[in-house]
Amino acid sequence: MIRVALTREEGSNDGLRGYLDESWDVVEVPATRTSYLSDEAFDASLRSLRLVTSSPWLVATSARGASYVTRAAHALGVKARVACVGEQTARAVEDHGVHVEVVGESGAAALAPYLDGEVVIVGALERRGDLTQSLQARDVEVHEVTCYETFARELSPSEQLALGASDVVFVGAPSAWRVLRPWVSHDAAVVVPGATTANEVGPRFTVLQGWDATLRDRLASWARPREEARE
Repeated sequence: MIRVALTREEGSNDGLRGYLDESWDVVEVPATRTSYLSDEAFDASLRSLRLVTSSPWLVATSARGASYVTRAAHALGVKARVACVGEQTARAVEDHGVHVEVVGESGAAALAPYLDGEVVIVGALERRGDLTQSLQARDVEVHEVTCYETFARELSPSEQLALGASDVVFVGAPSAWRVLRPWVSHDAAVVVPGATTANEVGPRFTVLQGWDATLRDRLASWARPREEARE
């Protein structure tokens, strides 16, 4: 039997189960917890921005920030264009009724060539700076607005053992991987949503990238030899 660890926060793993064979054994091991900024504090951050254009880009770096990007698109009082890091983030933003013009399929930096003028990045307090650096190198004005902060969880001994015994580990973000890495077997397949997390995991692990319609078949193909070897 294939053992799978889902490591997103409680309540956020249900959609991932659709990628798994019903016979596989699944355990949830949340790697992080999230503290979200209040609407009032977020609005205050928006009011402090000194925008010089009437059509800035709004960038959502994570699905966690989807509702905040929607709020910003309305609160700024401008005709913002929206870009997202990854399909999962784009779906979350569009679920809130906001059209997404550009999706960066291979990480945040992949968005840089498509953005110009003025950019408002909405995301975590701790974020990778590759997109900001790429834009500033082209003299693009960048504003960064925090909407949430993630904190590492201390895993219990039983959670550590569960990770070590898992054949497949879903990892949603670099911050989660830093929590999980000491306990994940090098024989495991690490399943990530996009290039940013894949780069954090690195080449020592088998990485399956992309939480999309093809993932169920890709996972099944990877697992088949392992299941046969155990029969």
